[in-house]
Amino acid sequence: MGVIYLATDFHLSDPYVAIMKSRIHLIVPDIKIIDLSHDIRNFDIEYGSWFLYYCYKNLEKPSIICMVVDPGVGTNRKAIIVKIQKSFFILPDNGLISVILKDPYIKEKDKVEYYEILPLKLKELYLKKIKKFEINYEISNTFHGRDVFAPATGVIARNTKYIKDFTIKIQNIFINENIIFPQYLDFKKQNIYKGKFVYFDHFGNLFTNLYLDNSFLENKNDNLSLKIIEKDQIILELNSISRTFGFKKRNEFLFYRGSFGFIELAKNQNSAFKEWDDWQRIKNFDVIIEKI
Repeated sequence: MGVIYLATDFHLSDPYVAIMKSRIHLIVPDIKIIDLSHDIRNFDIEYGSWFLYYCYKNLEKPSIICMVVDPGVGTNRKAIIVKIQKSFFILPDNGLISVILKDPYIKEKDKVEYYEILPLKLKELYLKKIKKFEINYEISNTFHGRDVFAPATGVIARNTKYIKDFTIKIQNIFINENIIFPQYLDFKKQNIYKGKFVYFDHFGNLFTNLYLDNSFLENKNDNLSLKIIEKDQIILELNSISRTFGFKKRNEFLFYRGSFGFIELAKNQNSAFKEWDDWQRIKNFDVIIEKI
């Protein structure tokens, strides 16, 4: 594995991301680091969990993915490694990987293993076996991206066999059951599904948790309706699914199967998010998809 994927809520105006990369570089100087994003919504575990899910579904495998969205840094939350088949996730044990682990297809077919990172063992391994440059290796209470997650990521990238030297295998990790998980639409079983909005991108497109298999559209079906309901009131209704944006006029609403396979709501060349402009409100909407 010659690539590390990195995602945080650190943004780029501060030195945190560069410092994390430098710590990885000390251990594996020839590794490529691809930035997934450093603009994850601050402290938002549910948002980050869906972001990680979209990435994992589309990245090469096996992968090494380090993600740090960590409002519990310095508390008793664990630092963990999750191994799915031959891919490694290095991240805090706060629910960030919940959506991936609740995906029915991943849950059914992939071998999953959990490891707890032991920071002092990691530091000892680094100083004894890997040390190349003089650095002040302290384990702070507030920057585990530098002190735990980046070094662990670099060590895994250098040699996965090192995992036994700085972790213990554990049976369970924290799954945030309050997160909305993927739901697969199967119109052979039922005609009506209720979902939620779980994510929005910078275009203002709103993503639902409702997955529609591409075969539905390949079979020339467009007989789906969408209703957005707030407190038992219909606030938006669309009577057919669209293939893409260009078949709607500017500022018109449309819903469609997005590039990740989930039903999305958009305004052509505008922002569906700004129609309501309140993510906490939008998250409480019910999204009803019906085969008509």
